Amino acid sequence: KSVIKNDQFLADVYPFYEAYTIWSAEPDRSKALFLKADQQLKKYKTKEAFYLRAKSWRNIAILHQDKDDDIGFVDAMLKAIPLAKESRDSSFTGTIYMDIANLFTNQTQFEKAEANFTEGLKFLRASEVNYLDLANMLSAAARSFLLSKKEAKYPLAKGMLDEEEALLKDKPATIEKAEYFLAEGMYYHAMKQYDKSIQSFDNGVALTSQIEQTPYVEYMANAIEYQKYFSYRDDGNHVAGLKILLAYLKRSPSIRIGNKQRVYFDIAVTYEALGDKSKAYEWLKKYSTVRDSVYDIDLKENVAKMEVRFNTSEKERRIAILEA
Repeated sequence: KSVIKNDQFLADVYPFYEAYTIWSAEPDRSKALFLKADQQLKKYKTKEAFYLRAKSWRNIAILHQDKDDDIGFVDAMLKAIPLAKESRDSSFTGTIYMDIANLFTNQTQFEKAEANFTEGLKFLRASEVNYLDLANMLSAAARSFLLSKKEAKYPLAKGMLDEEEALLKDKPATIEKAEYFLAEGMYYHAMKQYDKSIQSFDNGVALTSQIEQTPYVEYMANAIEYQKYFSYRDDGNHVAGLKILLAYLKRSPSIRIGNKQRVYFDIAVTYEALGDKSKAYEWLKKYSTVRDSVYDIDLKENVAKMEVRFNTSEKERRIAILEA
């Protein structure tokens, strides 16, 4: 603070940097400081000021996301976009669009996701951007197209994967390469080429062990490993699929509620496919003890169907006992 006494700009930007120091310990106060920085920097019409204000709003968005407040996240991001454009930082502007697109992908609002990926890619392709930023968005967009389950979008996903492969060719091992293998595996899965998809996922997991270990790298390794379950499931190899799911739970005991629901339900479905209805219902009950997720409509419908199947088979078993 002593350094900034005679520099009004540094004094006005100080809350922005102070907010970072208390981000984890005091998130609400951190948010207030980012808001203060935005207000104090409004009088400056420089690229740097616009950039810092845009970054403040993006950070506020992330703080909302940490509280599972998706509405607050999008609202803050929409405030960041015009400021980022004024900063003339195409890479940062593209990143904001990608953040919004990823949220819409997670909400299965794929058309909105596609619109934001399209805008983001315009900014990244038009700038002197770091190739890793572009690679990151290409793989994220490809995954979104594939998750939509719309076959008409699969060629678009393949085109993005081809572009990303060319970008990453002969480059060092990075998390972006692991993300590429994740998207490539998902593409092969969509094409029902399960052996190729599992090989791609294995390549991605192997690559994560070659780079510096961070929480995100660990998360990505687990996410790629989990995708193997879907390939094993759809290929009819339920034993291998069950091993993946149980190992995932063991490695990730503190996963978010929505993810835990997904795992519990997949384990229940897998036990049912293996003919172990008792185990299937045991895991279905574990699923039911976890609070409902806002975006879990499809799972709820599948649970209802599974409960009907279980109750029907249980009634049939009791009738058989009575008639014996």
